Amino acid sequence: MEEQTKIRVLVCDDIPLILDMIGRFLEEEPSIEVVGRAEDGVQAVAKTFDLDPDVVLMDIQMPRLNGVEATRIIKEARKNTKVLMLTAETGREVLGRCMDAGASGYLAKGVSPRDLIRAIEVVYRGAPCLAAAGQPR
Repeated sequence: MEEQTKIRVLVCDDIPLILDMIGRFLEEEPSIEVVGRAEDGVQAVAKTFDLDPDVVLMDIQMPRLNGVEATRIIKEARKNTKVLMLTAETGREVLGRCMDAGASGYLAKGVSPRDLIRAIEVVYRGAPCLAAAGQPR
């Protein structure tokens, strides 16, 4: 992708090591610009409003405000912002809560780095991405 068409991504996870690893990995991808990082749901909402990312990569289990509720707030205010859930939780009930909140996709944390990038690109283009146990579809 050309410089002006980079996908602007906000990375949200409450585990500093995961947040740093995902952020650093995505910064190496030419099609992606990491515009910020958030360590809890309150920060995720505030930084979404401040930084206007195209895609928010959101963990579900976060302090102060969980990722599902943060997604709901973001989607109520920013219809065009895509939210891609990245989580260790893979049950149908969790998937349903994420999609009801307005998430564009759902990935298990065991997904490969390549598949993570592909999923970000898929939801950015407006298609859903559901891959609870493997690669994006």
